[in-house]
Amino acid sequence: MRLKFFLGAILISSVLVTGCTAETTAEKEGGSLVLLTEEKPEIAEGFTIYKYEGGYRKISVKDDGREYLMIPEGKEIPSDTEGAFPIKEPLNNIYLAASAVMCQFDAVNETGRIRFSGIDDDEWTIQSAIDAVKSGQMEYCGNYASPDYEYLASEGCDLAVENLMVLHKSEVIEKLEALGIPVFIDRSSSEEDPLGRTEWVKVYGTLTGKEKEADEAFEKQKKAVDELKGLGKTGKTVACFYIASTGQVVVPKSGEALAGMIEMAGGDYIFSDLKDDSARSTVKMPMEEFLLKAKEADILLYDGAIVAVSDKSELLDKSRLLSSFKAVREDNVWYMEDSLYQNASKTGDIVRNLRLMLENDNSGDYIRKLDE
Repeated sequence: MRLKFFLGAILISSVLVTGCTAETTAEKEGGSLVLLTEEKPEIAEGFTIYKYEGGYRKISVKDDGREYLMIPEGKEIPSDTEGAFPIKEPLNNIYLAASAVMCQFDAVNETGRIRFSGIDDDEWTIQSAIDAVKSGQMEYCGNYASPDYEYLASEGCDLAVENLMVLHKSEVIEKLEALGIPVFIDRSSSEEDPLGRTEWVKVYGTLTGKEKEADEAFEKQKKAVDELKGLGKTGKTVACFYIASTGQVVVPKSGEALAGMIEMAGGDYIFSDLKDDSARSTVKMPMEEFLLKAKEADILLYDGAIVAVSDKSELLDKSRLLSSFKAVREDNVWYMEDSLYQNASKTGDIVRNLRLMLENDNSGDYIRKLDE
């Protein structure tokens, strides 16, 4: 049911943003809301946050039109919430199926609100999540496609945070909501700008009541990226890839987050014109085609998240054609740890790691040079 605002008069001529003192008042018909500010993100395009009198906040998601109204503890659900999914505070028993956004909770020091996980205990790379598993505070409760509905309901799960994969399993959404568990669908992965994905920390700051901390976390990463951009281009080309079990090479499309971060770091992504009409973030190609396009790349960056390798010799065993690449001959083959994918909230830190790679500095946290 979508929120209806019965405006007596339009009191604003432009979008209200954080810090504005202007106020838009709705007629109070049976508990209507009084709008204070409409906060649009700086870089992200997928959400808007509205704040109302009484501590009510609404998250409006652009791509699917879903809206979520935060109901402060002890407050009633307003009558004019048509179209908005009410989420009652406080949230202390969240089921997180969208594992990639654990970093956003971590960024505002609210990992403790995650009680149920959608990935196995040993798959976490974020320290606060690892600690939560060890202490018993967080437990696996089935993946996004098959959560343990009975257990979630019996243990008082108060919110399910899902990624876009759940849209292929609409029955999961229906069952969770039938049990009284609100479902929030994260769409941060749809942001083209890597910093736009990071800015979704503001959404999770809103969900947890940590708006100030979320703003600070985003500004820290944005500042880091701005400083790195100021260093200028290095003139070095980078080919990022991994080799699937089929022998095909898988590379990120242009416009994807990793490609964007390479450019931010001062490199040139060698597949900058690689696009297709699919929803996938990657493209598969035969090794021979990869050879033609990336043979002269200054740096090869291997993505270890899907198919890991331990050293350069193991990588070369996957295809001897790699031996002819310039980066292999010049010992410029690097490895991207799988932990990078659980840290979308740290775009600035990742771009800094990429800059170190471009400068042949092997001191980064997420990216290292592959040993012989």
